[in-house]
Amino acid sequence: MHVIQPSLISYEHFVGEGDDNQRLIKVLSALDAEALVGKLDRERKRRRNKYPNRMLFATLIAGKVYGIATVSGLVRELTRNPALRQICGVTAIPKGYHYSRFISKLTIAENRELVLKVFDKAVDELKDILPDLGRSVAVDGTAVSSYCKQSGKDKSDKEASWGKRRKRLEDGTEETRSWHGYSLILAVDTKYEIPVGFELIPANVNESRRLPVVLRDVKLRHPKMEIDYVIADAGFDSGENCRFVLGELDALPVIKMRLTQDKNKEFSSAMCRCNELGTPICDCGGFMVYAGRDGKYLKFRCPRNRDIRGGPCSDSEYGRVLKVAISEDERRWPGLARQSKKWERLFRRRTAVERVNSRLKEHLQLDEQYVRGIGKVTMNATFSLLVMVGASLAMAKEERWKDLRRIVRLAA
Repeated sequence: MHVIQPSLISYEHFVGEGDDNQRLIKVLSALDAEALVGKLDRERKRRRNKYPNRMLFATLIAGKVYGIATVSGLVRELTRNPALRQICGVTAIPKGYHYSRFISKLTIAENRELVLKVFDKAVDELKDILPDLGRSVAVDGTAVSSYCKQSGKDKSDKEASWGKRRKRLEDGTEETRSWHGYSLILAVDTKYEIPVGFELIPANVNESRRLPVVLRDVKLRHPKMEIDYVIADAGFDSGENCRFVLGELDALPVIKMRLTQDKNKEFSSAMCRCNELGTPICDCGGFMVYAGRDGKYLKFRCPRNRDIRGGPCSDSEYGRVLKVAISEDERRWPGLARQSKKWERLFRRRTAVERVNSRLKEHLQLDEQYVRGIGKVTMNATFSLLVMVGASLAMAKEERWKDLRRIVRLAA
């Protein structure tokens, strides 16, 4: 037997001290969904409004903040948590099918675009506060499994497909992973670890060809964003991607190359005598030293020019110099020597997108799919990303710079 005691603290105090409640309020206040909610309300006209669109949107955001993966779990939390109901404006607890209908409505092209504009506006506001946002962007794809029985012959998610990804282990062997579902292509700012663009595609679509699509969309939606570096792993290695980044974006592609032989061997089919990574081999037999970029050319010098043991390979006191035109092979000479210290330093920034992927999966339920179809899965991913950028924007507005990158603590 137990006795229910009256509340000893006010609701306002509970909201101020409650960690999840405080985070939810900050995220909701940072996201501007007025255009989306207004359109949906107008479509309802004078019909009964027992479950307002604003409430359904807010509670779906709350599910991500509270770490609730399923709609049924969200309904249970709304039933037992009066504080959450008050924050989200819940007067009547919705059923599961109300959320199903609402998410289906959001997958319509016009509504999906309005949801994306909520994300874009948050990124633009972050850009106003952080002027260098987007200068260095890392692109990567991550697997998103579908909500269906993968071993069955007839899949319940007809729009999902099989994907395969190879990963090289430390011992030199390769590990192959297969999944049935989708891939999420993310463009992430490497300094602040904030996503600035994304696209969800079936798992069997070539991720490499989507890099220009995602980055063109980022430039279209955020014209003020100036991209200086595009960083990606070997999965995006192609001459087309390097030409796109160099030409259309006027940026530097830092994309790891897939090697077919040892990097210390001479690559016979190159435009000059060099290894596969594009480092020229001098007449003295050593690899030439990168000496910077000269307009549309990369400059290399003899490695033994000032070595008294070998002497220069040229009559010039400066030593032998070789200039290689970037246009000869944008993949091998992408505006920067691949074996230079600067290239290695820039490529290390790519880990930022891996950390964002980890947060999305471990704390924002990206990898816990309980919906089917590319439209609904896209919405699930979009809500996870909305919470992430909303939390970052809330911290930026309060000038809490140390918490800006701690999105996990603010949104999980």
